[in-house]
Amino acid sequence: MGIKASELVAGVEAAYKEKGGYIWGASGELWTEAKQKKIEQTKDANRAKSMKYGSKWIGHHVWDCSGLPYAVLKKHGVKIAHGSNSIWRDDLSHKGAYKTGMKLPVGAAILTGDESDRGHIGTLVTPTCVCEAKGVEAGIVHTPLSNKKWKWWGLYKGVDYDFIPGEEEPAKQETTTTEVTTKKPAKLTTLRQGYRGSDVKYMQELLLKAGEKLPKFGADGQFGLETKRAVQSFQRKNDLEIDGICGKNTWAALQKYAE
Repeated sequence: MGIKASELVAGVEAAYKEKGGYIWGASGELWTEAKQKKIEQTKDANRAKSMKYGSKWIGHHVWDCSGLPYAVLKKHGVKIAHGSNSIWRDDLSHKGAYKTGMKLPVGAAILTGDESDRGHIGTLVTPTCVCEAKGVEAGIVHTPLSNKKWKWWGLYKGVDYDFIPGEEEPAKQETTTTEVTTKKPAKLTTLRQGYRGSDVKYMQELLLKAGEKLPKFGADGQFGLETKRAVQSFQRKNDLEIDGICGKNTWAALQKYAE
């Protein structure tokens, strides 16, 4: 199960619009006087600021930085860790260092920190704006992507993005050819978003011959989002499981276009 990046953004922005608060370890619960009194009695150093400032969030829903995307994705059936370092390690399909001016898709994870500790995470909600659960004093706020604290980016597994950084350029003219010019691979392996190579190009040429569209990049050998959508469209028309993955049954249906 997956979601569109726009759905992730909408969920994060809903928390911002309702003026959500921050409590360490939280993932969307309503903060109450009883919960604040309980936390004030603990000696947990991680919750020190929650003890001091948490009362301002009584009556508000609260999250911590990773708890915000965690809660939104969980609602849509996508499982990630509750913890920015764990998310970086296990839950991103693509990731890298962020450089000023780099083009990123909305819904991307944006992180602070260094190689050993990516201690804070936000969500890109516009091409230039990050929504983050900043801290107990600030709550959920908007921060410019240009803020120098942002050092890393990542794309969540299970989320469909408009493009993968570094793979959207250069844009190509619409491909209308129906010729299959790429040699059939010796073995038809399962292909999914993120794969690349001659076997992907062969699949794309078969999709084009079947009448599917790859308007931006054509048969470029890269299994991006538009290729996934073309696979899903083909699967829908051929009564196959609509998962966007070219496996045994999808390959079998495509082979009638190989001649």
